[in-house]
Amino acid sequence: MIRETEITIEAYNKTAQQYAQNVASLQKTTYINHFVSLLSANASVLDIACGSGRDAKIFSEKGFSVTGVDLSEEMLQIAVTNCPLVKFRLMDMRQLDFDSQYFDGVWACAALLHLPKKEIPAVISEVSRVLRMGGIFYIGVKEGDGERFVKDNRYEGDITKFYSYFKSGELEEILQEKGFDILESSGITRKENYLKCPEIDILSRINKN
Repeated sequence: MIRETEITIEAYNKTAQQYAQNVASLQKTTYINHFVSLLSANASVLDIACGSGRDAKIFSEKGFSVTGVDLSEEMLQIAVTNCPLVKFRLMDMRQLDFDSQYFDGVWACAALLHLPKKEIPAVISEVSRVLRMGGIFYIGVKEGDGERFVKDNRYEGDITKFYSYFKSGELEEILQEKGFDILESSGITRKENYLKCPEIDILSRINKN
């Protein structure tokens, strides 16, 4: 595991309970609804970097077959308790241990932003592989420049995470190169105290594998 990932996972393990409480009401309702509207009934959904299972629980309650993966064992323990109907697995998004064309939708909220940019194309290729033809892929990241370690002052102690920041069009270009059609892309700055960085949200559909 690369240093960027090790340090970030350690940070989430240390703050799991507090983090879960902080983000409990910060779900992307508009994009969740749009994502759901593009899926058929009883669709299978993969939640990448699912954390405490906040979004996985929503998808499960809407009747989908949901699997959540994360590299933080502490976060997954919370998720299992919160979402008994969801399957959770300790897994790296860069190596998804699923058969090809296994899912109808992949949800990646605040997931890719913790990877060095050089690793993003490979992750998107993995998502393409596990999605069925016409499958839907949501990405939520932070808007900005560069990539770096950031001390998370929202928590006590030395809590450091690795972040990659993206400009509008940056991820869209990679997605299109990997066979995705862009359905929607927008930027927003939310007003909650916990979320101070502008965000980019992208919905796309795979048109080839």
